Amino acid sequence: MIEIIANVFILVLCLYGIIHLAWRVYTSKLKFLPGPSDLPIIGSVLEMEREPHKLFRQLQEYQKQFNYVFKVWLGYVPVVVSGNAEYAEAILSCKDLIKKSTFYWTSFGWLGTGLLTSDGSKWKNRRRLISPTFHFNILNDFVSIFVKHAESLVEALKLKSDADKAIDVQVPISLATLNVICETAMGVKIDIQQSTSAQYVKSVHSMTQHFQTRQKYPWLWPDFIYKLTSAGQEYYKDLKIAHDFTIDVIKKRAQSRNLSSNNIESADNNFKKVFIDMLLDLYDKGEIDIDGIREEVNTFMFAGHDTTATGMGWILYLLGRHPEVQKKLHAEIDRADLIPGIVLDKVRELKYLEYVIKEGLRLHPPIPLIARVLEKDTAIGKHVIPSGTEIALDVYALHLNPEYWDEPKTFNPDRFGQEKFLKRNPYSYIPFSAGSRNCIGQKFAMLEEKVFLFHIMKNFRLTSIQAENEVAECCEIIHKSNNGLMIKFSSR
Repeated sequence: MIEIIANVFILVLCLYGIIHLAWRVYTSKLKFLPGPSDLPIIGSVLEMEREPHKLFRQLQEYQKQFNYVFKVWLGYVPVVVSGNAEYAEAILSCKDLIKKSTFYWTSFGWLGTGLLTSDGSKWKNRRRLISPTFHFNILNDFVSIFVKHAESLVEALKLKSDADKAIDVQVPISLATLNVICETAMGVKIDIQQSTSAQYVKSVHSMTQHFQTRQKYPWLWPDFIYKLTSAGQEYYKDLKIAHDFTIDVIKKRAQSRNLSSNNIESADNNFKKVFIDMLLDLYDKGEIDIDGIREEVNTFMFAGHDTTATGMGWILYLLGRHPEVQKKLHAEIDRADLIPGIVLDKVRELKYLEYVIKEGLRLHPPIPLIARVLEKDTAIGKHVIPSGTEIALDVYALHLNPEYWDEPKTFNPDRFGQEKFLKRNPYSYIPFSAGSRNCIGQKFAMLEEKVFLFHIMKNFRLTSIQAENEVAECCEIIHKSNNGLMIKFSSR
């Protein structure tokens, strides 16, 4: 019996030795990069923090520890994480490196392979077809919608300000921007800001949390296992809510089109074609199926409201932490408000507001990580990164890298008007990504944020009640605070 146990023990040691040796050979291609410790098969996952805000801080500590470029192994998959402009330029400027990270597969059940996650000919074709719907002249037509929902948000915030209590600003802004994307890009009015429950917004937030957890732990990758877990069951409930919501939006727009084409009087007397109409036209021509429509609508519903809301939430938080910046912005807005004309003319004069937005996006980029998978060996600096490696560009770390920014953690909007900024490496500041896969809606987002912030700051003084170290920052696809951004709004 003892001899059998001894033989089994020796066999286990031999097998472990073989696996360990094979692992070291497999990982040797990236041995020139530092990083946390790893184990065969499971990689570095045991080193990673479980809670999202702790993981976020851990990654930023790694950036400092390893001089803004390091490797981690998520299971058997190598990931190079960089907050270095050299890596950002090498990846984003190359037209051959457009394939999104394989880790986006966790979102496929929701977003499918729409513009955000697709690659190859499908991505190129969709990008070509969708780009005209975000032309600047078309965006100008949306300003009245921006204004309407900004004014509605102000009225909602006034009710909160009268109660003299701080609120998590992420919630009402998300509802307002969802209203905007539905009415502008989808041509559907949903009035969700007046709803007692915004299940869609909640489900989106919940799903993005689940994505990060699932990506991190290889044992949750198989669908049949994930469906058995409590997290998986919660995710699929949220997924149904999101799908039901977008299907309802598609049906409503299709009905409006039918009424308009049949010359039947409808509530939408001034029918104008918007983003979703381009998809429906393609469907009528047989160039896209219903799943294709749904994946693009899901993509733009998510990206079009959540990223913009997140950016504005952080900007308001920063203004509430810096009364001197807020005072200067108030003065600019008050001067512009005296100018006769429409809101679009007024916001065009707000140069300091633009600096505030850009600085807010520097300190808190809504998309903190941009991920690609290398389809060929790629030279970056002195090294060659092997094909198959995942590259995660840490935008948050890049924007705080002291190699590119003076006093990087200081909220200083004026830096964007300085000559030094104008001469910067353009890949040191990428809140909307860069290159051929840059954000297609960045002009839409900037104009929407200017209009909303103009109305909010015209009406309120802000006080953020959380210190910076009290905010639970995380990067669950979108860079949010897990314990809210608590701001007190006081009427001016």
